Amino acid sequence: RSGGKNRGPLFEGGQNPLWMRIPRRGFSNHRHRVAYQALPLARILSRVDGNDVSLEALAASGLSQLGERIKVVSPVAVDRAITLTAHRVSASVRQAIEAAGGSVTEIDAAPAAASGKGA
Repeated sequence: RSGGKNRGPLFEGGQNPLWMRIPRRGFSNHRHRVAYQALPLARILSRVDGNDVSLEALAASGLSQLGERIKVVSPVAVDRAITLTAHRVSASVRQAIEAAGGSVTEIDAAPAAASGKGA
């Protein structure tokens, strides 16, 4: 039975290896990540009555809970002029709503011109 003893320099006889025991270091984006719940526009239009679609209306219809960050995705043909208020809205959904005569308001959208240095 030759050749079975050479297991490599990191093998430590079955105990937990040193490279698994030491703590991990470096940057992790997990604490800084902002998570959004994606809601399709078709589901919103089928469940919310009226023209005012706000976070409170979404919570009342059971699509989300208050305190969740909402992103509206998946454009469909909009048949009425609605006023949508959400944390994020995809560009195609914004275009579909504005083409039907509605308006879109993003709650925590970062300003586009705030990236200048030394202002």
